[in-house]
Amino acid sequence: MKKFTLLILLGIIFLAGFLRIWRLTQHDVVTDEVFYGYRSIALIDSLNSPFQSTPFEWFEKIPWWAHFSFHDHPPLGFWIQHAFFAVLGGNLFAMRLPFALAGVGAVLLIYFIARRLFRNETVALASAGLLAVSNYHVWISRIGLQESLVIFFMLLTIHFFLKSLEAGKFFYWTIGALGLAFLMKYISIVLLPVFLIYWYFRKREVLTVKRLAIGAVLFLAVISPVIVYNIGLYAARGHFDFQISYFLKQQVPEWAVRPGREVGTFWEKFYNFFKNFWQYGGAVMVLTAVLAAAGVVRRRKEAPYFFVGLTILFLLLLFLVVGPQERFLSLLAPFWAMALAATLLGRAASRFRYVLLGLFVVLELALAFNTNLKVHPVGSQGMLYTLLRRESNIWGYNQLDDYFTGLMAGRYPKANFPLRFAFTRPLQEDALRQAREQGRAEDRTLFVVDSRVHGPAFLWYFTRRTVYERWPVIEDQNFLTVAGGDLNFFTKQGFDRIVYFQTADTLKRGDIGAEASEAMVKLLTDQGVQPETIVSRDGHEAFKVFIFQTM
Repeated sequence: MKKFTLLILLGIIFLAGFLRIWRLTQHDVVTDEVFYGYRSIALIDSLNSPFQSTPFEWFEKIPWWAHFSFHDHPPLGFWIQHAFFAVLGGNLFAMRLPFALAGVGAVLLIYFIARRLFRNETVALASAGLLAVSNYHVWISRIGLQESLVIFFMLLTIHFFLKSLEAGKFFYWTIGALGLAFLMKYISIVLLPVFLIYWYFRKREVLTVKRLAIGAVLFLAVISPVIVYNIGLYAARGHFDFQISYFLKQQVPEWAVRPGREVGTFWEKFYNFFKNFWQYGGAVMVLTAVLAAAGVVRRRKEAPYFFVGLTILFLLLLFLVVGPQERFLSLLAPFWAMALAATLLGRAASRFRYVLLGLFVVLELALAFNTNLKVHPVGSQGMLYTLLRRESNIWGYNQLDDYFTGLMAGRYPKANFPLRFAFTRPLQEDALRQAREQGRAEDRTLFVVDSRVHGPAFLWYFTRRTVYERWPVIEDQNFLTVAGGDLNFFTKQGFDRIVYFQTADTLKRGDIGAEASEAMVKLLTDQGVQPETIVSRDGHEAFKVFIFQTM
């Protein structure tokens, strides 16, 4: 690699890192990322939800096989997050950092993939540059959803696959990496037909009986955790995990409600793909995707374009099966970047094409920054930022978390409530032991929370603290049911202070629970308690805090 090329690549990697890591904890935890992060802290498979219970909650003693995977996803993503939590602590930065780093790694991998595929350094750098500034890829890298890691492992698999076309020994590296991608998310198996077709038509000699047999054994060995898990689950309950049971149409009473599943006919999914791609990807990505697709189709007989086109085709078919949800569409970003770079610069490129590429990079960079990093995005949605912004909005929950941390600094809960599930007891005992070893002071605060707090947010900002740190938390509806109008009721349980968090201008479950909140506030204000205000980073009043010393 030439020095000038290396400097450009390092600049691209630096830009990718900046866009993915700067202000990483700015937006609140209000999406499905909480369901991965919350469980990854101690590798407990429990969502604390009546709608989707888990094997951890079904048995008095957790079966040995239940530790091999999770009821709704393969385990690798949880294991990776757990490693970051173990090093950095159970905080938001640790939750999102592995996905941000995977995003940076994907930018580097797409450079090597494009260089090997197109034999063109300029196309490789352009591919990396486009992915670095891709609004879609920046978004998926800054949120704790699994797709950023899925993209990384899929690209790693493709990297080894391309090397296997030159050296047969990399066939096994390809299979091993595919197994890891499968352990991240089952949909990664979409690469298998792409590889088999390409091997068959372009490098058939790779597919020897011996290699296929050893490869099959290797793949099964790598994915053995989910095999063991599903055998154990089927033996105990007569069905497989959440994903496989859905695919096989198995009836599981505990999972009668399956949120996140795309509904609709084939044609509705087909229509939703284009609608979602426009709303989430933005005009620049859609228009350049059309240009890139035209270039790939026009040169489809050439091996590099055939491979890129084949991969995109199977991803599109996947979307028509699982549904074109915004997180899944992010899988297209690396191939969009590579196809566009090759279309513009694959042959002798004119100055106009370089200018056009530069324009696309600048527009996509501005869109990515405005959508994902700006505290106050400029302009209107659909023009200067996309619908992905709703996943990165600032609601004030992080500021509430900071308030909680500051209020309880140097303290640990002396009084708390017993939890429902036995598997939480070792976690609570460990938290108590650590607090005492650190010399923290005893505290007898009871936290009461507005029952309108957004569901996923409640799991991260309150249930997490209850399970992993022992802090006693109760919703206002339950408090009023038990205590009635007596704020001193819980002094018998050892509490000497009540801290009530009331929602203001923030994301809520809805108006359900408004009466309980009003009743709670009246009880407190009748005692002369005046609230403090928690202001979100973008300047609006997100929560009110009432603190009452019991008698």
